[in-house]
Amino acid sequence: MSAPVLFSIVIPTRDRPLLLDRVLTALEAQTFVDFEVIVSDNPLHVSCANVVQPYLRDGRFSYIRPPEPMDMWNHWNFAIEGARGEYVTIFNEKFILRPDALEIMAAEILSKSPDVLTWQFEIFDSKHAGNGLFFGQYHPKVKPGNPFFYDPKEELKKRFAFDFPVFSRYEFQRNNYGKIYTGFVRSGVLDEVGRKYCSIFMPTSPDFTSMAAILNESGRCVDINKSLMLLNDVTGMSHGESTRTSFAATRRAVHDLGLDFDEYARSLPVANFPIGHNNYTAADLELIRSVAPDGFIKSLNIDLESLAYWAMKDLEQITDFQPGEMENYRKVLEPLLDGMSRQRRVLLDEHAALCGKGSRSEIYHSGLTPIEELKPGTSPEALAEIHWLDGLAPPRKSVMETPLELAEAVDYLHRYNVHAGRLLDLA
Repeated sequence: MSAPVLFSIVIPTRDRPLLLDRVLTALEAQTFVDFEVIVSDNPLHVSCANVVQPYLRDGRFSYIRPPEPMDMWNHWNFAIEGARGEYVTIFNEKFILRPDALEIMAAEILSKSPDVLTWQFEIFDSKHAGNGLFFGQYHPKVKPGNPFFYDPKEELKKRFAFDFPVFSRYEFQRNNYGKIYTGFVRSGVLDEVGRKYCSIFMPTSPDFTSMAAILNESGRCVDINKSLMLLNDVTGMSHGESTRTSFAATRRAVHDLGLDFDEYARSLPVANFPIGHNNYTAADLELIRSVAPDGFIKSLNIDLESLAYWAMKDLEQITDFQPGEMENYRKVLEPLLDGMSRQRRVLLDEHAALCGKGSRSEIYHSGLTPIEELKPGTSPEALAEIHWLDGLAPPRKSVMETPLELAEAVDYLHRYNVHAGRLLDLA
C-alpha cells in the first residue's frame, strides 16, 4: 500500500484536455512536494490520457478512468475513492495554483490543524489562442489578510436562512466556506460523511451537497484569506453559467442527471419553480438535512419566503422563455412573497442592493482613495506599494496594455500578493 501524503488533489475531468494541461503544469511547479494528483478521466468525446502521460513520470501523478461514462456526482465519488492524503480536494480543470499555494496551506495545517481549509481566488477571463495558450485581462482583486477561523454552524445557518442569494459578489469571500471544490477537507471528515450520508457527493450539485454535509461534520474551519489561485474562466466553456440565463439549458442539465423535469420541479423547496440556482441549491441543502442522522443541520429549515425573494431575481435573468411562461412562474412565487413581513422585505432589499457592490474583501472596497490613472506596465510590486503604502486606488483596468498570457497573470498575482503581504505586515 502506498505511503500517505499530506494532500490529495483529485481532478475529475471530461473533454477538456487543453485546460487540464495548464492545471497539471501549475501543480508540478509547486514548492511544496508532499502531495498526490489523481486525474480521473470521464470522457464523452475527447480523452485526456495523452495530456496526462508526460506527468506520470512523476510518481505523484496518476491517471484513472471509470469503466464507462458517469454523471458528475457518481464520477466524483469514483475519483475520490483511492485518495490517500490527510487532506483532500476536488479540482476543476480551470484551477491554476500559484507556485507557493500548497506551501502556504501546509503551514496553516501545521499551526491550526483544521477540519476544512479554504482559500480565496481570482477570476481570469480568457480566450484560448491555440497551442495551449490563454490570453486575457488581469488586475488584482482581493486584499490579502491573515488566516482566520470561521464557524461551520454559522455558515450552515446563513445558507438555510437565504439572507443572501447563493452567489453574490458582496459575499464572494464566504461563498466557498466548507466546500471541497475550493478547499481541502480532512480525510477523517470525509470518512464520516461517507459513513453517515452513504455518499460524499450527491446530485444535483455535488459541491454544494458535500459542502453542507462537511460543515455539519466539521469543528475547526480556517480560511487562508489570500488569493492562492486563478480560475481560468475561458469564454464559452462554462456549462453552469448558461443555466443562469437559459431555461432550455436548465432543462438539459436536469435531463442529463437522468431526472424527469416536471417531477423534479414538483419536489423542489419552492415547488414547481425550476428556475435559477437558488431553488436548486436549496433542494440540495434540504436533501442533506433530511439524510443527516444528527448534527446542527437537523435544527435548520429553509426560509421559503427569503428563497422566493431570490428566486424572483433568478426569474428576471432568464432570456429564452416562451410567451406566458415568465408570468406563470411569477404566480408560483407570489403567495410566498405576499406572506413576507415588511421588516424581512426591507432587509432583503438592502441585501439585494449590496449584492451589486464589491465584496468587503476586495482591494477597491477597503478604504483606499481613488485616483484617475494607472501607468501601463505597472509592476506587481509597484501596484502593491500604490495600494498599501500610498493608500491609493488607481482604475481597476488591466495592468498591461496588451493581454496577458495565463502564466503571466499567475506570476503577477503571486508577486503582488507576496509584496502586499510584506507591506501589510501579514503573518
